[in-house]
Amino acid sequence: MRENLIKTDCVECVIGLGANLFYNSPMEACIVICRMSKTVNRRGQILLINAVNDVTRKNAQSYLEDVHIRKIAAAYEKYADIEGFSKVITIVDAERNGFSLSIPLYVREVVNKKVTDIRTIDECITSWLDAAFDMQTSYDELKSLMAGVDQ
Repeated sequence: MRENLIKTDCVECVIGLGANLFYNSPMEACIVICRMSKTVNRRGQILLINAVNDVTRKNAQSYLEDVHIRKIAAAYEKYADIEGFSKVITIVDAERNGFSLSIPLYVREVVNKKVTDIRTIDECITSWLDAAFDMQTSYDELKSLMAGVDQ
């Protein structure tokens, strides 16, 4: 069925959403937008949007806030590649991948660029020793506070 929907150019967009959006369902969800008659500039193409991380999680439940909805809607309207968020593929691209519409297959997550620590080794060691001293001091204070508490 998926192959036929792709071959007949009915799939316009697939939006991947985060887990726990629906009550009692820990699975990630997706929205598939199909159109029998796409606009000329979208024919032969499928937009994939990776919004799995664009949710707010509270009390083991996830929510789409207005900011998330606007981001997804803007990507859909733009219908273009947005690094780490959306990718426009062709029917031929989908065919090369066995007609799979798995979003991670096409949309690569942006990995934070490596931050270079410009401190010297001596500065790093001093910083580490200071942090260790602060931790030990905090532990000793906590231990003295807990000494009077009945266990």
